[in-house]
Amino acid sequence: MTARVQVGVVLGRFQRDLVRAMTENLKAETSGIKGPRRRITLDSQLMSYWDREAQRLDTMAANARWAWMARSYARKAERARAQSAKSAARETARRAKDK
Repeated sequence: MTARVQVGVVLGRFQRDLVRAMTENLKAETSGIKGPRRRITLDSQLMSYWDREAQRLDTMAANARWAWMARSYARKAERARAQSAKSAARETARRAKDK
């Protein structure tokens, strides 16, 4: 093996181990959380999805090795929360209209 290939193999193992550790941490943190009740409308489903995605990104930010990655995950989590709030507002408006 050349030095370049050896570095790639070591880096690949490192990345795989890092992803495995982050996944195990995420599973451990969310294992006691019950999933949201089944929702009917698309906005309700989107709201649940973006809430879960924000939680996942927050966990990734907490486990990030470098500060710039943590900031990136935190920004993505904030965008996910904004999307969730948008869907929640549409869902609230729909429920108010239906009543």
